Amino acid sequence: MENLANSELISECISRMWQGSFTDQIRCPNLPPNPTVHFAPLEPFPNRWWKLDPSADTASLSSSLSRYWIETVWPWLESNKRLPEAARTLERTNPPAAAAAHLVLGQPDEAVRLVRLWIANLEAAIQAQSGYPANAELTIEQLQNFRGWAARHHLL
Repeated sequence: MENLANSELISECISRMWQGSFTDQIRCPNLPPNPTVHFAPLEPFPNRWWKLDPSADTASLSSSLSRYWIETVWPWLESNKRLPEAARTLERTNPPAAAAAHLVLGQPDEAVRLVRLWIANLEAAIQAQSGYPANAELTIEQLQNFRGWAARHHLL
C-alpha cells in the first residue's frame, strides 16, 4: 500500500528537522538548540497531539503518524474528494471555504447564507475581544478582507 511509504518519509522529515536542515532554511534565530515540539493535525481531524523532542523515538513517532494517516486522514480525503461532499464538511469547519465551494457549485443562495454566518461570527469575535486590541485588530482586518472577497463575488 502506497500510504505505508509515508512512514519512511515522516521519519526522514523528523530526522532532518533535528539535524537542522529545516530550521536552516526557515531561519528561526530564536529556536533553542533542543526544542520540544508539540504538533497536531488541523481541523476537522480529531484532537491528537504528538510530542517531539531530542529523546523522541522517531521510528515509533513515524509509525504513529502513518497509522493516523491511514486510519483518519486518508478516509477523510476519500469522503471529501468531490466538491459537494467537501462543501458540506467545510460548513462545519470552515464556512468561508464552504461559501466558495457552494459558489463554484452554482449555489449562490447557500454561499450567501454562509457569508452572513461568517460575518456575524467575526463581528461577535470583535466584540468579545474588546479587551484585547491586538486580537480585535487582526479580526477586523480578517472581516474586511472577507467582506471584500464576498463583495467581489456578489455575495453581500
